[in-house]
Amino acid sequence: MRRKKFGLVYIVGIALIVIIATPFVIWRFVSHTQLDIVVFNKTFPLVSGASGEVVKLDYSKQQGLYWLMNYMGLKRPDTNKEYNVKRDYYGNFLDNGKLVNKPLESREHTPDVIFISDMYGTGNSKTNGSEPAGVSGMRKEEVAVIATSYEKGTTIIGEYNIAGDPTTSDVAQELEHIFGLHFTGVAGKFFSDLSSELDVPHWIRAIYERQYGKQWNLSGAGIVIAGNDRIVVLQREVGFVGSSLQIRMSEQEKSYDRVKAVDYYNWFEIVEPVNSQSVIAWYDLKLTEAGAAQLKPYGLSSSFPAIIANHADGRNSYYLAGDFTDYRGPDRIQKFVGAPTLYRYFSIDSEGDLGYFYWNFYIPFMSQVLKEVTPLKREITQTGEVEVAEDGSQLVSKIVDGQFAVYRQGAWSKYEVKGVNIGDTLPGEAGSTLPDDHSFYLDWLEQIANMNANTIRVYRLMPPTFYRALDSYNYSHPKEQLLLLQSLTVDQSGSSMKSLDREAVASFQASVDVTVNALHGQYAQYSNDVSRYVLGYLLDPNLSAERVVATESAGAATGYAGEYVSVDKDASLTESWLATVIDYLFAYEQTNYQMQHPVAVASDSTMKPFLMHMKVSSKVTAGLFGAYSFLKDPESLKNNLESFVKEYQPYPLLISEFGYPSSGNITESEQGESIVALWQAIKDSSAMGGLIYEWADEWGKSSSKTSSRMVPYDRGSLWHNVTDPAQNYGILALESKVPTEYSMILHGSGPLDSLALTSDESYFYMKASFNQLPEFNKERIMIYLDTIDRKNGEYMLAPDVLQNWSGVEFNIRIDHRDQAQLLVIPSYNASKGTYFSAISTTGMFEQMGTGDEDESTLTAGSFEASSNHFYVENKTLYVRIPWMKLNFSDPSGLLVLNDEKRTGIFDNEKNVLTARMTVGIIASLVIMDKKTNEPTYHFPESVTSAGYKTFTWSPWEVPKYTSRQKSSYAQIQTMFLE
Repeated sequence: MRRKKFGLVYIVGIALIVIIATPFVIWRFVSHTQLDIVVFNKTFPLVSGASGEVVKLDYSKQQGLYWLMNYMGLKRPDTNKEYNVKRDYYGNFLDNGKLVNKPLESREHTPDVIFISDMYGTGNSKTNGSEPAGVSGMRKEEVAVIATSYEKGTTIIGEYNIAGDPTTSDVAQELEHIFGLHFTGVAGKFFSDLSSELDVPHWIRAIYERQYGKQWNLSGAGIVIAGNDRIVVLQREVGFVGSSLQIRMSEQEKSYDRVKAVDYYNWFEIVEPVNSQSVIAWYDLKLTEAGAAQLKPYGLSSSFPAIIANHADGRNSYYLAGDFTDYRGPDRIQKFVGAPTLYRYFSIDSEGDLGYFYWNFYIPFMSQVLKEVTPLKREITQTGEVEVAEDGSQLVSKIVDGQFAVYRQGAWSKYEVKGVNIGDTLPGEAGSTLPDDHSFYLDWLEQIANMNANTIRVYRLMPPTFYRALDSYNYSHPKEQLLLLQSLTVDQSGSSMKSLDREAVASFQASVDVTVNALHGQYAQYSNDVSRYVLGYLLDPNLSAERVVATESAGAATGYAGEYVSVDKDASLTESWLATVIDYLFAYEQTNYQMQHPVAVASDSTMKPFLMHMKVSSKVTAGLFGAYSFLKDPESLKNNLESFVKEYQPYPLLISEFGYPSSGNITESEQGESIVALWQAIKDSSAMGGLIYEWADEWGKSSSKTSSRMVPYDRGSLWHNVTDPAQNYGILALESKVPTEYSMILHGSGPLDSLALTSDESYFYMKASFNQLPEFNKERIMIYLDTIDRKNGEYMLAPDVLQNWSGVEFNIRIDHRDQAQLLVIPSYNASKGTYFSAISTTGMFEQMGTGDEDESTLTAGSFEASSNHFYVENKTLYVRIPWMKLNFSDPSGLLVLNDEKRTGIFDNEKNVLTARMTVGIIASLVIMDKKTNEPTYHFPESVTSAGYKTFTWSPWEVPKYTSRQKSSYAQIQTMFLE
């Protein structure tokens, strides 16, 4: 009997052991997955020893995630081992009692997941002296790695407090783009006892006391929402009812059916989704009527986003608007099947306890997110291909038989350059100032590629986000990649005119070092290696005729013999200097990166070719080529191109700039036609292709005849001179938006209902609404403009015709619906070198322009096209006049030319003319009989009438503008497709 009992106990014991062991055994044999997860966290509570020194970090801010990762059997691909919460992350570590940052840097392989936790760090605390760089706040280099990975398919997961101070606003903006939301800077939390000095942070009390002017004396449970120096306190049973706010999945999210709605007690934040459909989880508050009234001024309601999922173009991101991963419970056993279910079953929903949320919401939600991640291919992080030459040089492009060749799909293929130049200024920005905005450049690159271009050229080292955008675009579009021609230049304005001087040589070599390192992702914030997308380098030494003469006067030429490039003794000193720079470029990239790219020297019609005496050694595997800028008409290029090609032999020639502006009376369609003709001339030659000048209009530039009329010159980027070719070569128009509302409306009488006036960064606008339009076969409309003051100018409407009410400078003469001119008084005709408005009673107005140049004719047509100045629609006349045609030298500062002392045309001279501030513009409208030249209607009727008012506007420092593809874009798109 005893044996039977013992046997039964033994069997039961064995059974219990088997039952208990089975989940562990099954877990061991379940297929575990390699998933490359990067955890990025900078906020760790510090644990101090008995003597006060910091002895370790508290990993509770991330241990909840690591518990789940290890339960799911997720392993590091590089070691096939599980993730270690104390070691396998980027961010802050402890070193000799002090925090040090292990920065998030570019990795050999693109990770599958990046989880971004708290970036606060210590908030740039100076408690322990100067803090090491990167300990607090996310750096630009780090967000660059995140954004690049996101573009390449990495799932990005972020949570509470990654974008607030001390993270800078430009970094936060990048994160907003990734997650599809806007950070508001407002956060909140439930507190069981509002009177607790231990629980309620000092900064919350400080905001409350500043806002209400009294001490924090609140007690009981409540929810505090604070940020941007404002605060709302919802006390339980006063502002809300229930335990706390609740978090729940959206009803549409069926894949998260195991995620339970629970009370939430930790920190949360207010974010605004770009797309409301991206919200997959919500916070809910059971507000009282008083609570709803408290939140209403802040634009908050009883429900707001808790999780935003941004899925676009194969990219995935999740933003958890709360401190979800912060789990401070015991580190429970995890390596058995059903562990989360067991712990969830025994979790207790008690006030302030984070465990119930963790097991019932966080674990099932994050489990589903991680299960849906598909591991990325591990081969390479770039899609550009390279060939390794016999000497070990890596090549992505080279010169073969007088043409570019690129290495693709394991073979070399001919490459015809169909490109566009990207300038280096935007409206309102000083020279060589472009935004450090990844999405801005990505949009440009996509538009350029859609134009069927295959190459871009930049004139200087661009901001880091440009190269990140290029990397992202080419990774996402392996069959429509854009290759880069990178200019290498240096500002020599402050150095000697002699290019061989030590200072000039050192400057150029420094430029080579920085640029090459940046393209290889090895310089400062330049973390994207785009060297596989570089077609070649254009050496642009900023040579001028004066600099060449100064260099040649330095002494007799001696030649140069370099390791890669040499010139003989017949070469000029300038050629010798260029040979040293090219030799240095080849050597620097070969030595440091075992890579070469073809190199050219950029020149134009003012410079002779500088490759005539240059020879390359066998170490140059990429090749040399010539680069020539040609900004003239198609016929000139057609007649001279082959002679240019011959001048550069034995090296092939690339037309580095060709283009045509849409300025003055040249329409955008005519611009497109000229560019197509220029391209056809290039294709008919043996040139290597060409680059259109340029992608976008550049305000602030000037041609020889307009530079003197921009006063002060350095404010030229604040307004758009639509008449200047130099500002309007772009295929992408950067222009002020046509106004729909007018600043001043003057009410007329008789045939004129009203005359409305307004202005923008490009034009002065008028809208004349008629009760009855003039009969243009019998009458004309004359609009007179007094643009300076009420004293000087022409007082007669025409010779021997009635006097005007003030001295005017300009007369807009509209003879027909499609025929109009802008006329000027002789003393103020800047096109003929006179810049002063003098008192006159002759009634004489003259045309603008010299020789064959007609600057007076106005073009009829709607304002959708930049070349149009006026049109009639129904009974309304619309007119706009470019600022420079009205002799405004800086409309952003209300400055107009008024120089009595200087006369003549000042070519390429700046700030030589005098300008003064206008007191505003007075417009008068006259209907005049064509036969008798007598006025039949005059508005305003007198200087005392209501219509006699001065139009003025506010100065501006930041111009408003919009972008638009010109009609020439479609023509070029077809041209490059053929």
